[in-house]
Amino acid sequence: KLLKQEESIGWLEKSLNLLDRLENNPESRPNSDELSKTRHLRASIIKEILFCNNEINLVEGSENYLNRLLAIDKKNEVYRAVLHHVNGEYQQAISVFEDQADWHKNRKIIEQINLGLIYGDSLLKLEKFAECERVLNEVINSAEKINTPIEKKDALLAQAFLYQEKADFDKAALKIKEAFDILGEPIGRQSIQKDMVYAVYYFFAGDYEKARQSFKAVATHQNANKKYLSSVYGFMGIIALKEAKYYEAITALNQSLKNNPTKGEGLNAASIYNNLGICYLNLNLDEKAAGYLAQSIKIIDNEISKNKDKPQALKELAGFRILNTAGIAYKKKNSRLLFSLLSNLKAYSQDNKKLNAYYALLAAKSLFIKTSVDNSDYAKALDLFQSAVDFFYLEQNYGKLGEVYFNIGKLNFVLKDYEKSKLAFETSCRNYEKSVDKKGHALCYY
Repeated sequence: KLLKQEESIGWLEKSLNLLDRLENNPESRPNSDELSKTRHLRASIIKEILFCNNEINLVEGSENYLNRLLAIDKKNEVYRAVLHHVNGEYQQAISVFEDQADWHKNRKIIEQINLGLIYGDSLLKLEKFAECERVLNEVINSAEKINTPIEKKDALLAQAFLYQEKADFDKAALKIKEAFDILGEPIGRQSIQKDMVYAVYYFFAGDYEKARQSFKAVATHQNANKKYLSSVYGFMGIIALKEAKYYEAITALNQSLKNNPTKGEGLNAASIYNNLGICYLNLNLDEKAAGYLAQSIKIIDNEISKNKDKPQALKELAGFRILNTAGIAYKKKNSRLLFSLLSNLKAYSQDNKKLNAYYALLAAKSLFIKTSVDNSDYAKALDLFQSAVDFFYLEQNYGKLGEVYFNIGKLNFVLKDYEKSKLAFETSCRNYEKSVDKKGHALCYY
């Protein structure tokens, strides 16, 4: 309850050892009625250990505990989701909950809450916001049935994280305040958690100075574990990256990797490698950048191979990572890297209309930095732009529509077809007027 999971695991393991000694000693061996009780107690202890391991991202030993739990009762198959979550295998965790449709039946409410939080976080990690909101609402309803402030605080914080991801910062702030008001004055690691939650909130809200101060408070706290430190340095690295302080970002991101509990594996590590690659790309160290970016995609590919039944969300994640990097290569006019990334992107954009539209836009724009261009290139670019228009029109993404028509205007201008160019620029302006992209709007008028 005080977030001292390492100590908690120590006491729980002592309990298991005592049970083993009790059952293996002929003089104190329980009778059949007592044995049923000890089996139930053993299962409860192992469940708590798995929850603790999940909280501190402790992969080592988790699979062994899961096997011991399933040996006691196969009805605990839903706990396989906890193992997947601690390994960063979020799609596999979701699949377990979906396959075990009645996972919440005949379980204590606190157990339902803890499992529900893992289900909700797995959905959140893969940006399945509507499903996540439904699951977390069920968790909140369960928490309100019993007077357990710690569990209710955790459920409210999970809702706050959902609103942060959806950029609804007013709702997120209210949920964070409500969560910590339940506890009163935090003690021990609860104060670290409070600093961390507010730091992440400030980060997503764009107040980087307040975020930096709160992250530093977490990093200097005497009870901060590796999970906290990895997150702190990861966020500090992203802040430095956004501020174009690339060497500062690299130092922070390497610290994040050093403290990463998954030892350089899983989606969190993939994100760190991706950000390191972007730093080196901005420093014009292209070969080093390519190495880190390849490592990031390799990890995601590995996650895709583990989730062969439902790889779409992970393919989209990998695709947009490549796309974002390709966008930087385009801005820096690094045509060699750009065309390499666009070639890799094709494997991820198949059967994904959204990714295909963004790919089409960037692939068509790449014409402007190509060294040698012929008429077939222009025709292909116009076809790509049109396919992007079709998608963004359906999505009512006016900023992207403005960008597409702006580039169609540029292309026709190069071809000296000024009537079509003017028409495209006018269409671009009308779309930019409906968006928040003032820079694009101004460029279009120019």
